Amino acid sequence: MLLLGTVSALADIEITTEEITLRYATNGEDPDLTKTLADQFMAAYPNIKVEIVDIDPSTYNEGLMNLASEQKLPDVFWAPNVCDAINNGWALRLDDYYANDPDATFTESILKYAQVDGRRYSVPAKSRPTMMVINKSVFDLYNMELPNPDWDFEEFVQVVETIGHPEDGYYGYGFNTTSDFFMPRYGWDGDSYTFDETWVYFEETVDLVSRRLAENADTEARLGALGDDEDDFSGFVTGHAAMNVVSYDSGGQGYIDGSVADGLGCEFVIYPVPSPINLHPDDMWFV
Repeated sequence: MLLLGTVSALADIEITTEEITLRYATNGEDPDLTKTLADQFMAAYPNIKVEIVDIDPSTYNEGLMNLASEQKLPDVFWAPNVCDAINNGWALRLDDYYANDPDATFTESILKYAQVDGRRYSVPAKSRPTMMVINKSVFDLYNMELPNPDWDFEEFVQVVETIGHPEDGYYGYGFNTTSDFFMPRYGWDGDSYTFDETWVYFEETVDLVSRRLAENADTEARLGALGDDEDDFSGFVTGHAAMNVVSYDSGGQGYIDGSVADGLGCEFVIYPVPSPINLHPDDMWFV
């Protein structure tokens, strides 16, 4: 959605006066705000008509696939996974546009991790910083002090292994164990990832956390920890895991405003996310 708001800053760039229809696919944004920004854009550029395409955000990928199969793919759309859009042949390479647009400036770290094989196919459009949510009630239950907020990833793993008591139905970590929650995706060249030492270390560690103490452990791991009483297995959202990484607008606001704590009778505190590459992860969305 932010794209429509930022493109209007290009008034000093010489652009075509040809009549153009720009089809933009929404992904759950506020419809009134979307229309307002589109109207402002069209007022600034009368030759460009913005046509808003509504796609159900719960089935966004499927919606894009259906439109693509009908040769009706929107000109601008959200890319839940830029690599998928590239592999599907949907993405325009934008390097020349970046190079010739003085307003196409973003934080260097965002630009660095938004490349695919050194090329640019997308525009960062929404930033959703992640945060570690700690269930203090679980720490109190086992008389364990909260970790130092200035922690690193190795310390986090140690805390997970110490606070987890799967035999009681309490877990050291929640369900968001994939690499995206701790470090940006990187090393993808369209066919494969570059598995450097950091990546290997991270994947091995997360596998350990997931198999032994995280609530998204598979059935075999759960049975190994809980015996036949598999029904005791429950999630961070029910107060039975000590920590979990979330983004603000994907459930995180409930831990900040206190509504989740009120509903569960637990006390939650917000911590920075420990990353193996010392870079705070961000749930960045691209168009």
